[in-house]
Amino acid sequence: MSEEQALGKYEEMALVLKAKADALTVTDIDSANVATSIEKTAKDNVKMLNEHMDEQIKDAHAKHKKLTVLRDRLTSPFKAISQDARRKYNAWAEEEQRKAEEEQRKLDAEARKQAEDLRLKEAETLEQSGKTEQASAILESPVVIPQQAPVREMPKAKGAVTWYAKINNAQELFKAWGNGTAAMPELSDKQLESLVTVLKLNDLARALKGNLSKVLPGVEGCKKNAGC
Repeated sequence: MSEEQALGKYEEMALVLKAKADALTVTDIDSANVATSIEKTAKDNVKMLNEHMDEQIKDAHAKHKKLTVLRDRLTSPFKAISQDARRKYNAWAEEEQRKAEEEQRKLDAEARKQAEDLRLKEAETLEQSGKTEQASAILESPVVIPQQAPVREMPKAKGAVTWYAKINNAQELFKAWGNGTAAMPELSDKQLESLVTVLKLNDLARALKGNLSKVLPGVEGCKKNAGC
C-alpha cells in the first residue's frame, strides 16, 4: 500500500467514525460504552498518525533549515553587491543633484539681477519723462522674475526607479498636517492662491461673506478691491 493510499484510508476511517459519533445519543450504560469506544478509537488513530508522520516532519524541518542556510549563503554576496552598487549610485545621483541645484541658483540669481536692472531702467525712463508716480509704483512693486527652465535634466541610469507621489485620501493628508503628525511644506503666496482655486474657496467666500474664518480657520474672506 502506498503512502497516499494509507493516508486515504485514515480519511475514510475518520468519515465513518464521525458519522457514528454524530448519530450517537448517550442515554444508558450501553450507549455510554459506545461513546468511550469512539473516543478511544479516535485517540488511537491520532497516536498512530503522529507516530507515522512525526519523523517525516522532523526530516522536513531539517531539510528546510539546511536549504535556508544554503539559500542565505548563496544570496548573501549578491545582496552585498546590490547594496554597494545602490550606495555608489546614490552618491553619484546626490552629487549630480547638488551640481544642478548650484547651477540653478546661479541662473536664478542672474535672472533676478536682470529683472531688477530692467525695473530700475524703466523707472529711470519714467522719472526722466516726468512720470514720477508711475516710476515710484514700479520701484515699490515686487520684482517679477521670469520662470527659469531647469539648467539640465537629471541623468537617469538604466534600470533606475523613478518615484512619484499620489494622494489617495486628501482628508487624511490635511488631518495629518493639522495635528502635526506630518510636516506641512511651506507654501509661497502664489502656491496658496493656486490652492484657493483648487479648493474652490472663493465660491465659499462669496456664500459666507465675512463668516468664512468661522468655518475654515486660517482662511479669511476678503472684499475685492477693498482687502481683508
